[in-house]
Amino acid sequence: MTLKSALKKNLPAPIVETIRSLRGTAAWDPYKPIVLGEKDRAETRARFAEIDWHPDAPRRIIYGLIPTASLRNVGDHAQVVAIRQWIARHYPGEPVVELDKNVIIGCRDEIVSRVRANDLVFLHSGGNLGDRGLWSETARRTMIEALPDNRVVSLPQTIFFSETPLGRYQKQVSQAVYGRHGHLTVMGRDDISGSLAGTLFPRAQVITMPDFVLSLRKEEFTLAPQPENAGKIMACLRLDDESVFAPEDRLKVVERIGIPATLFDTTLDAPIEADARYGVVRDTLALFDAHEAVVTDRFHGLIFGVICRKPVVVLRTVDHKLTSAVAWFKDIPNVQFCDHLDDLAAALERVRATPVETYPDFNALYFDRLPGLVEEMERCAGEPPFVMPAVPSPQGNHGRQPLNMRSVAGKAKRRLLRAAGMTAPVVPQLKSFGSSDPDKLSDDELLAFMRHDAHRIEKSFYNRIFHAKRDYYEERRKNVRDCIALLKQRGHDMSEPTIAWADLIASRFENLEREFIEPNSTAARAFDPFRMDAFIGLAATRRSSRVWATQQPSGEELTACAKKLIDAARWAPNSGDRQPWRFLIMTDPAEKHLLKHIKEQHCYDAPCLIFVGGDRRFYGGLGENEAGLHIDGGAAIMQMVLAAHAGNFGVCWNHFSRDLIESRPRNQEIYAEFARKMRIPDHIEPVAVIAFGAAAFHPPVPPRMAVESLLIGDDRAK
Repeated sequence: MTLKSALKKNLPAPIVETIRSLRGTAAWDPYKPIVLGEKDRAETRARFAEIDWHPDAPRRIIYGLIPTASLRNVGDHAQVVAIRQWIARHYPGEPVVELDKNVIIGCRDEIVSRVRANDLVFLHSGGNLGDRGLWSETARRTMIEALPDNRVVSLPQTIFFSETPLGRYQKQVSQAVYGRHGHLTVMGRDDISGSLAGTLFPRAQVITMPDFVLSLRKEEFTLAPQPENAGKIMACLRLDDESVFAPEDRLKVVERIGIPATLFDTTLDAPIEADARYGVVRDTLALFDAHEAVVTDRFHGLIFGVICRKPVVVLRTVDHKLTSAVAWFKDIPNVQFCDHLDDLAAALERVRATPVETYPDFNALYFDRLPGLVEEMERCAGEPPFVMPAVPSPQGNHGRQPLNMRSVAGKAKRRLLRAAGMTAPVVPQLKSFGSSDPDKLSDDELLAFMRHDAHRIEKSFYNRIFHAKRDYYEERRKNVRDCIALLKQRGHDMSEPTIAWADLIASRFENLEREFIEPNSTAARAFDPFRMDAFIGLAATRRSSRVWATQQPSGEELTACAKKLIDAARWAPNSGDRQPWRFLIMTDPAEKHLLKHIKEQHCYDAPCLIFVGGDRRFYGGLGENEAGLHIDGGAAIMQMVLAAHAGNFGVCWNHFSRDLIESRPRNQEIYAEFARKMRIPDHIEPVAVIAFGAAAFHPPVPPRMAVESLLIGDDRAK
């Protein structure tokens, strides 16, 4: 086999097509836009000349980014079949102009000269909004940039930009192009993609919709019977760079199934010509329909299985394409996610034994409502976020909540956990002595409980409720003394400052005001607005640094400075004197790079990172609201940031809470590995990572809103 043949056989079809398009040009630079080769440009112009633009029609539907025949994935062509049917059903009488990817890339100016401002533009759906699908993303950017006055609707996409220099660069290019369009709708086809779209493209109107192939019904096709496949399992496994399996490992997956199986991939060996597209989709559905169940890591393998009403076991890919998208099928109990091959046989047996009588009607839930939604989005152009109208409850037990264009993140966490067979972590709680054995509490919990109740006793004097609720505070005093006795029994030094402080409050309880508060208080200082101005001046010059100087202090010096920042943090106000903060200092590049695929480059490249967490055990019976932990963490972090700034360090506060960690399975894996290697206990709730070191420069100062703009109800006396 020649090298050329080997490449064509083993490389994914889009890459083969891209290389073919670039043939005869200078060495390909991945940072430059994709352009067609001479032969493809000539073929593209010939195809463009055959397009009927229906010049007399009042409005046309422009359907762009249709795959060419060389894209051999049946799923992409099934989307064309589905979208064509959807357009015909909802836009009857309006002519459709279809433009494939190469036509868009090669004939941009010709397209601009023919499209009118009232034409409605739909861009093909798929899994290519990102740096893995640069051929498609180039065509998508071309349409968005070329048609600034048209309503452009990018149909549901999996969005993924890799954490590589190329991925970050391509993300910036897409953000710039999309950000200039005033009538753009971007649809994610899973919760994570929808959330990413809202973050990356804030000017666009963003919603989350399922893949269009789900609008197809098996009954619409005449499927030929295949008795030779009856009782067998369809193993639809991808053979490309998105698979977690090496080519030889695909056979091992089939072996794990344990019963006769057909090994198949939705990427075919031969091109899929436009006139053969419907037949290829029909034959593929017939193949799936002939099997008893489906095991797949293909997105459309999953969808074909659902259309054919088959039990499906879903395997992971290298990104969130399936782990997130499987949430669309949470109401179908015989569609289940399997994260480990060791569990495959059991998962397959489970779904085969789970009968399902009714399936969600995805057309009624989503696709039939989309035309009205597009019209509403045009009326609301420039006023995101737009709230999707309420979904009428479908028949059966498949009710779904109305979707909101900006509210997918919270649902993503819950759906992902359920889809992966996980539940939210059990939060250990510090309960009162009346409902928990104090001997089972850790030293840290005892200290927090002691501080909290001592603080409540002291605070009652300032609020003048001590005498009115004397019995209540007598119980708090007993708790403090019991904690101190247990700590002493465990060998703690009674002169430790917080223990001595709590003991003083408990022992002076009968005359607390004169024997504790008065002798330990200081006179209030005179009001001095100039000191306020000095502090505000310091705060106003603080910037978030993300570029680091070449010359940095040594690791030892950075660690010493980090401890000074933690010293500043421990004096922050916190609820109930719990002092929940816990910190981890990292200057070793190997440790910092554990966060490489969950945090941005300025974090893991920072000279020093400080992980900030909070001990959630301190909040259970004391408040039942974990939000307090994050508020306490934020107060400590702000003092760290200002202390670093006062010492002329560059510093950046970076979000690192559960909503980020649980937003995709890969993040969960990264944090689990990070916590394991750094020995972070399960009861430490992550809050943030603080990056600091010598900054390369101070970024420009963005303007802040005027004080008057921040006041609520300032006109209430008028």
